Amino acid sequence: MQDRKTILQNMKNIISRDEPLLGVAVGSGISARYAEKGGADFLMVLNAGIFRMAGVSSTAALLPYYNANKLVMNVGKNRILPAIKNTPVIFGMCGTDTTIDRFNYLDQIEKAGFSGVTNYPSVGIINGILKNHLEENKLSYKCEVEIIAEAVRRDLFTVAFVFDEQQAIQMAQVNADIICINFGWTKGGEQAPDKDFTLDQAVNKTNNIYNSLRRIDSDTIVMVYGGPINSPEAANYLFKKTNILGYIGGSVFERIPLEKEILKTTQQYKMFTSVKKSNSQRLRQELRKKKSFGQLVGKSKSMQRVYSIIDQIADKKVNVLITGESGTGKELVARAIHYYGEFSDAPFVPINTASIPYNLLESELFGHEKGSYTGAHKDKKGKFEIADGGTLFLDEIADMPKGLQAKILRAIEESKVQKVGAEDTFDVDLRVIAATNKDLRKLVDKNKFREDLFYRLNVVHIELPPLRDRKEDIPLLISEFLKENNDKYGEVIKDVTQSFFDSIIQYDWPGNIRELKNVIERAYVLNDENVNFLTSETLPAHLRSNTYKIDEEFSDDNGDLKGKLNILEQKIIKETLEDNDFNISRSAEELNITRKTLRNKIDKYNISENE
Repeated sequence: MQDRKTILQNMKNIISRDEPLLGVAVGSGISARYAEKGGADFLMVLNAGIFRMAGVSSTAALLPYYNANKLVMNVGKNRILPAIKNTPVIFGMCGTDTTIDRFNYLDQIEKAGFSGVTNYPSVGIINGILKNHLEENKLSYKCEVEIIAEAVRRDLFTVAFVFDEQQAIQMAQVNADIICINFGWTKGGEQAPDKDFTLDQAVNKTNNIYNSLRRIDSDTIVMVYGGPINSPEAANYLFKKTNILGYIGGSVFERIPLEKEILKTTQQYKMFTSVKKSNSQRLRQELRKKKSFGQLVGKSKSMQRVYSIIDQIADKKVNVLITGESGTGKELVARAIHYYGEFSDAPFVPINTASIPYNLLESELFGHEKGSYTGAHKDKKGKFEIADGGTLFLDEIADMPKGLQAKILRAIEESKVQKVGAEDTFDVDLRVIAATNKDLRKLVDKNKFREDLFYRLNVVHIELPPLRDRKEDIPLLISEFLKENNDKYGEVIKDVTQSFFDSIIQYDWPGNIRELKNVIERAYVLNDENVNFLTSETLPAHLRSNTYKIDEEFSDDNGDLKGKLNILEQKIIKETLEDNDFNISRSAEELNITRKTLRNKIDKYNISENE
């Protein structure tokens, strides 16, 4: 147990190094142990933390006032204090508990080994009729002030939670060691109340309270807690914009990371158990070879259906049609079908039929004989011949010239190929997998794609869902891409911040997995080399969550929805142009629009590089 003088001296040393103070409200022994290892300057045992770790919302802390102290004493004495070594632990005392002698209870707190007290749960958050009723029954915030005053008199370390200027002044006048401005329940995760309180509002409130304290010549340490502060960037934003000296958090250290990590880990194991036991050895071999199945990431029901089809057809030389938007991973699925099956030692031969000019595509597919046309100086094998015994993957099949479709149909139906310039045919034995991001049925109706070829390819159809429809897979994808970049660049990025994750989740990903992968790599290379997690500052402008300020132009009295959307579009385009030094090509690529569309938008909004 550290005494008050030692705690204050340690804090002065931290402040003199321009480092923030950090308090962590914990609800379990393991949280306390690792918060101490992480560098917390002090720990707090609050009934909210105990409820939080029991899977109940922190808001439950307001309900059981009558037994809050007994609950905190039991958990703090038996679980928290034994788990830590040198870090001071502060007792969250309910000042309105009518079942105890409040002042005598301070003796028990000190005897148990706690270094100080704080007023939690607090009636300070309550207003209106209930507040008046509590005051009439002598259960007001004044009870909490009296507790802090008595603790100071006994030379216990004190942290005073306040919700407004009047409460801050009351606590400062009794010489509380720390005034902690409480912004309410922490935003983020699944259990938090959806309270619309922004960082800029927090800045204004903090500055008002701080100025009130300075007007009474108080030099009390000011810290903040809860509300919109749910990431290191948010805490830093407040640290820069105000005179606070530190941050106290609970949910950001326990509930939010636990929700995220348990969800991610469970999803990973759920994906593992989707593999049939009879195929587990073969799958492990393919994963060791770093073939494609390991890159198909996702535990969503739609992806489980894809895995099930792959498992059923991998050993069969059946033709497959894979459809889905660009960037959804169609080639990865094709590779999975090939490498997961018993023909994995045979060739897998991909060809993008849309990227090769018509006059060369026939030769690429079927090969040619020497002298068959100008420039054919030697015999050449085509993709059909190279893929013999294995899998031929025809990507962007919808864009194939119709003149070649008949020849491909014949090769598939008869399993025979004729080289360009040759009279004879030869046999091939292969599986054809085709992929497209277009609706082949509509192209058939418009006579742009052969109906007979469509049915020949569409023996088994796999539809890949867009990323916006399986966002539950995003945590797994982020983890996979972090591992890839760690291997590629030889660094160790462990995770992403909550604001980074929130921005990723809120975006609809028109470029799907390919776009997400590029965004993660971009963030990786732009990230501060001294930070081992990706921050939202490394995201492209159009992905950045509007976490740090609410612009005046979005106020309720400024136009209709279309006008506000135009303002938002103008803002995103301008920020993206600035990020790319007004390079049109790079900016258009980042915004996923054409250069022509971007130029039209620049003219529409009169955006100038010299603004």
